[in-house]
Amino acid sequence: MVLSYTLPGVHSFSIYTDPDYRGQGISEGLSRGLLVSADGTSLTGEGMGIGAPSFRTGERTYFSRRIRRRQIDSQHWIHTYTLDTCLEWRIHGRCMDPLTRCLERAADLYMRLTPFQRHMLPCILPTRNLFSIHPSLQPVSPVGEVCFEYRVSGGTIVVNCGVDAFTEPPPAVYLMNELSANYFTAAWGAGPLQAPPPWERIPCVFPTDALYDPAHRLLFRITAAQPGPGTMFRIFRGREKTDERSWAGFILELTGDGKSPTDAPAIRYEIEIAEASRG
Repeated sequence: MVLSYTLPGVHSFSIYTDPDYRGQGISEGLSRGLLVSADGTSLTGEGMGIGAPSFRTGERTYFSRRIRRRQIDSQHWIHTYTLDTCLEWRIHGRCMDPLTRCLERAADLYMRLTPFQRHMLPCILPTRNLFSIHPSLQPVSPVGEVCFEYRVSGGTIVVNCGVDAFTEPPPAVYLMNELSANYFTAAWGAGPLQAPPPWERIPCVFPTDALYDPAHRLLFRITAAQPGPGTMFRIFRGREKTDERSWAGFILELTGDGKSPTDAPAIRYEIEIAEASRG
């Protein structure tokens, strides 16, 4: 189902679902959220779309390859994602659990070192290639399910998300809202236009500073977020553009507050894709 809109005086863009779209690059084959296009060009690319989940255990990251879709009406969908795929790291083609655990910890460190990420990112892929280290998405027994309810009106997507089931409480649930880094190239805020860091934690103040697509003059941002009972959240914004990655967007990290162990993480948030007034 495709919803098409026209932004006054600019161009048309569409928000849609496509069960046949499996992405590009390192994440090819994973289930996507809602997809976005402008003037007939996909703005999703290697990104995970609007509203797609992952679980992080500290030593493993899990994604979804299986999705159940239900359309309520032309502007209302429900997707239930089964977390059935694990990111593993291989060296010379062999899977090594110690290597996966080590690189997961290294990823945590990388996310915290925002001032140094621009210098680190260009070195990561050549170093991995030197030692023949490559990612592999492997099927596993499901570790949980996450339900997303999407309501679309114009360029606003209202997302209600809840963790329906999990084999053990994950330390963190990540809700990915990613479009293509080929188009969303700059951070939009009070300062000059420039590429954002690969990963940065941003304040939970709404609307957030946006990402900007100069080719289509579009802004992409979060305009509201309300966590459910017992849920804490943080927001990260970023952009990674390498030979195997090309995403730009926002990730919401959900964790329990430690006071309500029976409450599964849940949140309601709004994504806006709108015409830029300058740039």
